[in-house]
Amino acid sequence: MATLPEVGPSPTIAGVADCVTWMLDGARSPQARLLGLECERFVIGPDDRLAPYEGRASIRTLLERLIDRHGWRPVTEVGALVGLTRDGATISLEAAGQLEYSAPPLPTVEAIGQTLAAHQAELADVTADLDLRFLWAGYNPADHRLDTPVMPRERYRLMRRNFPGAAGRGSAMLDFTCAVQVSLDFTDAAECLEMVRLGHALTPVLIALFANSPVAGGVDTGCRSWRGRIWPEVDPGRCGAPPIVFDPALSVEQLVDWAWDLPIYFLAERAADGEPRYRMLDQPLTFRQFVGRGLAGRRATLADWMLHLSTCYPDLRPRRQLELRQCDAVPPEGALALPALAQGLFYDPATRRACLARLGDGDRRIDRVALRAAACVAALDADALGGTLRDLARDVITLARAGQASRIASGHTVPDPAAADALDRLEAIVRGEAPPFWATLAAGWARTPSLYALARPA
Repeated sequence: MATLPEVGPSPTIAGVADCVTWMLDGARSPQARLLGLECERFVIGPDDRLAPYEGRASIRTLLERLIDRHGWRPVTEVGALVGLTRDGATISLEAAGQLEYSAPPLPTVEAIGQTLAAHQAELADVTADLDLRFLWAGYNPADHRLDTPVMPRERYRLMRRNFPGAAGRGSAMLDFTCAVQVSLDFTDAAECLEMVRLGHALTPVLIALFANSPVAGGVDTGCRSWRGRIWPEVDPGRCGAPPIVFDPALSVEQLVDWAWDLPIYFLAERAADGEPRYRMLDQPLTFRQFVGRGLAGRRATLADWMLHLSTCYPDLRPRRQLELRQCDAVPPEGALALPALAQGLFYDPATRRACLARLGDGDRRIDRVALRAAACVAALDADALGGTLRDLARDVITLARAGQASRIASGHTVPDPAAADALDRLEAIVRGEAPPFWATLAAGWARTPSLYALARPA
């Protein structure tokens, strides 16, 4: 959960090797690997607007009731309630009040589904008489720029003022987008690098499968995933896919080098009142420059490195776990398909390599940028590798099932009916037996262009 960071003693960074070691210290054994799911959604009030922070039918009321009725512990920022934590799970606020639920790391999709269902039941309890609803979409279809609520989050206050992006893309990304994400463990450096390459090569398929943002500003954008379309424009140097991630000779040192050469958005320090604060820099400074020469006598630490990585936004973010970040927010029953797909594809070595081969790993003739853009526009109907993304998605789902079966046979996991059901839902979309997420959202907006009508109770 991104909130004001802890400010205290942290090891000083002497060179790239320190950051490489920090990253690889996250490695786990095959039997100990877990899955982390994060789901974001818009909170819609009965006035058909994004719910405000204050008031009766508000974000704050929702959070306070979860504390009082369900034992969540508050997370505050400069005295304001901005999140909750309990038993390894977190609930946090994004820039315009998007509600993010982060499940505790768990071994199976079944377990994730159970904790997500319990979370939904608690939300239903605390919002029933408030008439608050939840909109599962990758982008706010109404795009209410003039009455967008502001959350008391220092990080987003600074990013709203300084986030780059042509045509207001930075502020739009902060205020109007929601995602579903999954975090994955790796066992060693070699597997980490294979997973990084697979995650980026898989990006067009993931965007196509989970596309759910066809409307912005009240009109059809011509893209099935408008969120996916605009992300690389926010800050091209740190969003999308760095070219190095498609090279089979990729090293962890290169990943660290990539992030070291990006400008720092802000640092964390302790203010005069003793509270931690974010600090904007007076002039551009890359992380490499910070390590090399410091800043006003301050040397770069691992805490600074972790904060810097949290402001890097590639389609797969490398930290001590690997975060798949490409997918638009979809309803909870659809969101479980992402960890099901990822577990089958990434956690079985033979399946991972078969999927890399199917996606043309190392083939420099493939224009990955163009393929990603095509996925945002046409989703499964986009042309790809001599066929369509629908063809690729069908093969990827088949591989994910094989990977799950292999892991069960090897004793690395147990049968997981929820994973099988989630993959069945994706397969129905690929076969045309069920509507894609974006089509359901577009049809609902066409019938009644209202956020409240498009949203649903918890």
